[in-house]
Amino acid sequence: ETIYRAAEENSKRELNAIKTKLLEIHPKANIKEHSKFDFFTNSIQRFLIDCEVNCIVLGTKGASGIKEILMGSNTSSLIGKVKVPILVIPKETEYKPINNVVVGSDLNVVPTKKGVELIRRLLKLTGASLHVLNIQKSKRELTRHEKDIQNVYEVLLKEHEVVFKNLTYKDVETGINLYVEEIDAEMICIIARKHSFLERLLERSKSKALTNHTKTPLLVLNEESR
Repeated sequence: ETIYRAAEENSKRELNAIKTKLLEIHPKANIKEHSKFDFFTNSIQRFLIDCEVNCIVLGTKGASGIKEILMGSNTSSLIGKVKVPILVIPKETEYKPINNVVVGSDLNVVPTKKGVELIRRLLKLTGASLHVLNIQKSKRELTRHEKDIQNVYEVLLKEHEVVFKNLTYKDVETGINLYVEEIDAEMICIIARKHSFLERLLERSKSKALTNHTKTPLLVLNEESR
């Protein structure tokens, strides 16, 4: 019980400090602090049931790349277990208006209306362009099926500017990082679904030339995101 009380007091003290800083920037913000002594994933899942939450925002301290961010214990423990979007922000991120959003896609799974609805809302809110990035391990022409999936994106997001880019890299993360750097994108979006692009991204990299580190916010959308 002594450990519990000490942890609770420290948590509340840190939360109050964060609240004070935020109110200095946004005096009219409605901020509520909650402190739970529990396992991380369990606590979040219970909180989602008790409160109407639209998005989970996580900060990462030492993560240097997309894999490191996604494989971080807190982030990875939530992927596939919560239906709300997860916004992951690396420590060194500097805020910039969002003009370009990169969506990683392997063009094998047909995007659903539900799966792209939050992307549409993001584009409408920011006025950003969407870049649908397909990483191939070897250079080839798109199949008919892949072209059909591109058409689905165009139809579902017909009110917004959609750019399709096909790149050839053995390592998925390298390809994403290089393209994000090339267009100076402000956000990366990954749609989490079983047996998909996300799993390819989390595979152990065979590339030894992985030198690009991302400071770009990463939005993880569950296919069943509400």
